[in-house]
Amino acid sequence: MTELWEGGVDAEPIVGADGWIAEVVRRSRCGEEEVRQVLAAESVRPPTGWSTGRHTLEVRGVHFAGIKQLRDSPRAPFSFATAIGPGVSGFGTHEVNDAGKSSFLHIILWAIRRRTDIQDDVKKWLRGVLVELAVDGERMACVFSIHNRRPRGTVWLLTPDAELPWDGLRQASDEIVRTAFEASGDATVATPELTEAINRILRPYVQHELASFSS
Repeated sequence: MTELWEGGVDAEPIVGADGWIAEVVRRSRCGEEEVRQVLAAESVRPPTGWSTGRHTLEVRGVHFAGIKQLRDSPRAPFSFATAIGPGVSGFGTHEVNDAGKSSFLHIILWAIRRRTDIQDDVKKWLRGVLVELAVDGERMACVFSIHNRRPRGTVWLLTPDAELPWDGLRQASDEIVRTAFEASGDATVATPELTEAINRILRPYVQHELASFSS
């Protein structure tokens, strides 16, 4: 690399972009200091959107609802909602296994990463999900329905002072999935009105739509 470099020796090295620089170092097999100087001399900068700073990601609350169908148990509608405060939060069960602790975490990751390792039967039970996030303090909500295991939904930018009514969300969703199940007797019944109701409850706290998705 040094032999091909024709840039000025007084070029100011790039400061920051450590992750990007580390990848260039790995691929070029050159030293970090040399890489920074050469890139600076040739006016090569990190790709658009690359940030040299760290970002904060907080989960502020989680809500999901659906109809549970176990092989040896009666089918049962369910609705869960909780706010999550700052700092470290823990969720556990007492003398109960398979209560949904792993599913709780996978649902959060589904909203953040667009993909999930959640068990297929749990994905089949779910009808609607809401995960409230804050990225660098900016509040947003990912809301999606699940039908035939496929998500479809919207990401909303929330107002800075939004205080979502988690108990109201739980009660409204419980009524919708329970009514749909009791009317049909079918644990796989679709409930499109569920996410409609969630978005209606969220409306006072929404600034505008950030994105929508259907897969």
